[in-house]
Amino acid sequence: FDSWKNASAEIGAVLSMGQRRASGQMWIAVALRYRLPKVAALVYQGRLSARLVSEISWRTQLVTDEAVAVVDAGIAARADKWGPL
Repeated sequence: FDSWKNASAEIGAVLSMGQRRASGQMWIAVALRYRLPKVAALVYQGRLSARLVSEISWRTQLVTDEAVAVVDAGIAARADKWGPL
C-alpha cells in the first residue's frame, strides 16, 4: 500500500491529469510548504509562474535543512524579477 501513489491518483482524477503529474504537483506543494515558505508566499500572491516555481522547487531539493532558510530568503528576494526560465 502506497499512500502517496494513492493520493496522487485521486488528485489526478479530480484535476483531470495523470498520476505522475499529480505526484509532481504534490511534491512541489510539500517543498513550498515545509522548505520554501517565503517562495510560497510569492506563489500565493500570484507573483511567480508555475514553471518558475517548479524549477525552484526541483533545483533546491538537495539543499540541506540547515541552509534551506537562507536559500529560501535569497530566492524570494529575487525570483519575481527573473521572469520565465
